[in-house]
Amino acid sequence: MYIGIDLGYGWTKVAYGMPDDTSNLLRASQIKFPTAIAPILDKCLHSSNMGTTDRVVTYQNQAYQYGHNALASPNCLHGADLEWMLAFGPVLFAGAIDLVSPANPSGHNVAVGLPPADYTQYREQLVDAFSQFHANGREYHNNVEVYPQAVVALGEWRARGNSTDDLLIVDIGYNTVDVVPVANGQVQGDAAGTIDRMGIGRVYQDARSALRKTYGVVLNDAKVDRVFATGKVVVNGAYHDASDIVRDTLHVYRTVLTNALMSRWGQHIRSTENMLYIGGGASFLVQFAGRELANWEIQTLPEPEFANAR
Repeated sequence: MYIGIDLGYGWTKVAYGMPDDTSNLLRASQIKFPTAIAPILDKCLHSSNMGTTDRVVTYQNQAYQYGHNALASPNCLHGADLEWMLAFGPVLFAGAIDLVSPANPSGHNVAVGLPPADYTQYREQLVDAFSQFHANGREYHNNVEVYPQAVVALGEWRARGNSTDDLLIVDIGYNTVDVVPVANGQVQGDAAGTIDRMGIGRVYQDARSALRKTYGVVLNDAKVDRVFATGKVVVNGAYHDASDIVRDTLHVYRTVLTNALMSRWGQHIRSTENMLYIGGGASFLVQFAGRELANWEIQTLPEPEFANAR
């Protein structure tokens, strides 16, 4: 089986299946869960026999809840940076493998993405951390390759029949936005970069504040994500239309993001007519803020939040 795992700071996205014989695109099923773990401190629960239905992974003699289950714990730890991923990433990695291949934790071809700015420094460390380790009382031994995020989306873009030679790939993650210019069909690696604290997480914060002020509800990121996906918020069991809040926060965010992109990649942007938005924030921006942006056409891939996992 081929498995792609995008260990984002907000969500862990997983795509799995076999490549199409014609396009070489992954015929994938897709799942996601919050990038969150919580150590189980009650010793009576600390057992390597806890199964995947409990969303628990035992790693280095410590049992952890992960995903949605972890969010409810007072001991919850969220993805913070790549050092955090090196320390706790195997918990999420094992959890992902268990969900898609519970009987076989080994023998898979696994692709993991890294932000372009961190690729050179952390690639070998992530390969070493994820290729072989013990968890849940068994060995996880897989063929792991690490790829620069956003760049892999260019391959899918072309495989889907798009021939644009000049493009700006904008990967909207939770904490950061990774940007990769493509000129004359070639990735401009020296011009690629990351905008810190510009990810969709800042939109969640703004929307969370507006939802609390309007409806008196306090929502975690997973619930805010649901509001963005549906345009509705649940208050005391009843659904309320929150699309105006989502739309307003996204319009403000798009303006701030566009200004940040123009200040750093303005010359490249002015020479192209296309921006390819991928990542967790891409579908929300297109859905609520539209595809037209000044002289540019905003492009996306199907289910763009899984683009780095596919």
